[in-house]
This record gives sequence, structure tokens and C-alpha cells, in this order.
Amino acid sequence: MGKLKKRFLEALNNISYPQKRKRDVSKFKRRVATYEDMTDDELDMEFVNINTKVNHKKRVLSVVGIAFVMSVFMDLGKYLFGIIEKALMVYFTAPASEALKTEVTIYVFAIFLFFVFALFVIAIGMMLYDLYRLDEQKNIIELVRDKRKKENESNNE
Repeated sequence: MGKLKKRFLEALNNISYPQKRKRDVSKFKRRVATYEDMTDDELDMEFVNINTKVNHKKRVLSVVGIAFVMSVFMDLGKYLFGIIEKALMVYFTAPASEALKTEVTIYVFAIFLFFVFALFVIAIGMMLYDLYRLDEQKNIIELVRDKRKKENESNNE
């Protein structure tokens, strides 16, 4: 029982904030070291590439958001609710066998809508996470560039 408790405490310690912070700091130091090892031209190229990716992802996210808002406020919502309304009318007015078919159709349609919505939310989440990581890399590169600039200024004096 002592080993199980020890393993549980170790697992709990691994997900605790201080441990996560230590891992994040060591990951940050490795990334900074990677960028510090680059030449000025490589660092500039990396900065331009990451900055371009960040701006591209922001534009794509804006287009997707605008398309989503437009589809909600335009005919798509009216069309989907019209289908649901017709299916419910058939369900309540049709004979038992037709009502069963309509009920199955409603469930399939609802499941389909749920999965489409879930995929949309997952895609947006992935895009936001990628944007976060790219922005983090961009900030690290800017930090390294600022350090180099200060070193160059102090060496020139």
C-alpha cells in the first residue's frame, strides 16, 4: 500500500503547478538557447516566417469567424430550423410508422449537427492553440533579438 501511495503522490506532484513551472522554464531555456545559437540572418528568417504564419492564421480565423456569423444570421439557420420544424410536424401528425421514421430522422439530423458543431469548435480551438504557440515563438525571438541588440550596443561603447 505504501508503494501505491508513493506513486500517487509522485503523479500528483508531476501535475502540480511548481513541477509544471519547472518544466516550462526548462523548455523556455532550451528554446532561447536554440534561437541564440542561430546567426542573425537565420534568426531574422525565423522571425519573418513565424510572423507571417501568425498573420496568416489571424486572417484565416477572421474569415472563418465571419463566415460562421454570416451563416448563422443568414439563410442557413432559417433552413436548418425549417427542416426541424417540418420533421416535428410530420412526427406529430403522421401515422405511427411514419412518426418512427421521422423520429429516427430527427435523431440522425441532431447527431449530425452536434458533430458538425463539435468539429467546428475543435478546429477553432486548434487554430487558436497554433496561434498561441506561434505568438510565443515570436516573442522568444524578439527577446533574443533585443538581447543581441543590447549586447551590440554595449560592445560598441
